[in-house]
Amino acid sequence: MIIIVVFSTSTIPSYVVRPIASLCLIVLWGKMFYFLRLFETTSDFIRMIIEIVRGMMNFLIVLSFAIIAFASSFYVLQQGVPIPDEGAKVEYSLPGEPQMAVIFGY
Repeated sequence: MIIIVVFSTSTIPSYVVRPIASLCLIVLWGKMFYFLRLFETTSDFIRMIIEIVRGMMNFLIVLSFAIIAFASSFYVLQQGVPIPDEGAKVEYSLPGEPQMAVIFGY
């Protein structure tokens, strides 16, 4: 919360602040799960979640490589394709930016 207040009062544009704030919120929620291990009723569940995520790590690495492979192929396919006019009807379009190619590949 302090980071959001500091960034909102600064001269940094909002398109820079929002991704940083969202990453900070994810970290804070993860830290909350870490502190939930202190309570006896939730410690077993948190430990189970941590072990499941550790077990899935190899699969997630392979999945991320597959997503990056498809995203890079979509990005290469998009090179040289003209951008349609604003009022034109587009039936199907591949993403033009690398970040959108990753999302489109997923």
